[in-house]
Amino acid sequence: GGTTKWPYNDSNCLDGEQFKLVADKLITDAGVRPILHIWVVEVLLDKENNIFGVVTESKSGRQAILADRVIDCTGDADVAHLAGCQYSVIDLQQSLGVTTVFNAANVNTEKFLEYTSKKPATYKDWSRTWEQTTTGKEEELRSPYLDTEFDEAVKAGVIPADKLGSLGGSWSALSKAGEATNLNLV
Repeated sequence: GGTTKWPYNDSNCLDGEQFKLVADKLITDAGVRPILHIWVVEVLLDKENNIFGVVTESKSGRQAILADRVIDCTGDADVAHLAGCQYSVIDLQQSLGVTTVFNAANVNTEKFLEYTSKKPATYKDWSRTWEQTTTGKEEELRSPYLDTEFDEAVKAGVIPADKLGSLGGSWSALSKAGEATNLNLV
């Protein structure tokens, strides 16, 4: 579960919405109680500096969660930072851009596939905005890459021209219900 067939071949693509359901079931079947929509504000350490819990804040207020094992899923290494772990912060110019991944509903899938057939992208095309290396055999394979669309948006005045160099994107699959999944725009 959690995948959708990719339109260009027999491969399957991760479907984020389906995968959430599969992942939630796997987690709860394993006896894990997920706690969502909270902020970790403090780490509880024993005398040997081992983490044995965290203090959180949410709409429910402040609470301590004690655990034999704490897994930092904060996205920003908040638990590691609060526990005093070493880390480095790189210069903003060297850092990665934010990736916005979303799904779009009510897509005319027939028209979308017709468009991508008329303007086919390959894995070689990814090199225009994202540095990547292939073994060469993948370069002519069809790809879900979106790139010239951003050039057109600049010409139409939708995107400032000085932002074009860093913009690119991709998509994963189209559902039978007309949903384009995992649109990934950077």
